[in-house]
Amino acid sequence: MTEAEWLTCADPEKMLTHLRRRKRRPSARKFRLFSVGCCRHSAAVMSHPANRRCLEVAERYADGLASEEERRKSLRAASFAAAINALVGADPAREAAHVAGDVPFYAANAVEARGGDREPVRRAEAAALCELLRDVVGNPFRPPRLDPAWRTGVAVGLAEAIYEERAFDRLPILADALEEAGCGDVAIQAHLRGPGPHVRGCWALDLALNKE
Repeated sequence: MTEAEWLTCADPEKMLTHLRRRKRRPSARKFRLFSVGCCRHSAAVMSHPANRRCLEVAERYADGLASEEERRKSLRAASFAAAINALVGADPAREAAHVAGDVPFYAANAVEARGGDREPVRRAEAAALCELLRDVVGNPFRPPRLDPAWRTGVAVGLAEAIYEERAFDRLPILADALEEAGCGDVAIQAHLRGPGPHVRGCWALDLALNKE
């Protein structure tokens, strides 16, 4: 896959295959948070309260804040009719591919059950997950760097609050704080000020938080 293909790809499974083959691949945390982001995007998953609870635990697990026992307990309570069940696997990269394939499938099935055309919905959902993956991973052909001097107390405090509260609408404020600290990186600034979508694991927010 070329850089141009990465930036325009509408097949998340193809993008994930590329990431798995790279010498420097994303962390397990990144793959797990992408999987959670896909599930949060899915109306079929989010319609179940137990699934929503499971995703909260999965996010905490990705950040090392929940135990394996807690994660498995929340998964047992979740719906078995949704892609969320892939989160139980031992290989986060494979889990991500499973989820990225299932979420468009469930959305297409729901439309077909109402008499609609499934294929346009499947393609649109797959493209949306590609945007989520680009939010989490960024551009692997141009790995970003953030000068530690830009991580001022104000910037880090903002970033921590945004992450904890999932307040991604405040990312432009973080962009302002980083700019005031000296960050003129075009890619970072554009992403933080862009329309998103954004999820936990967002590459630019992770840079401010010094997370992998």
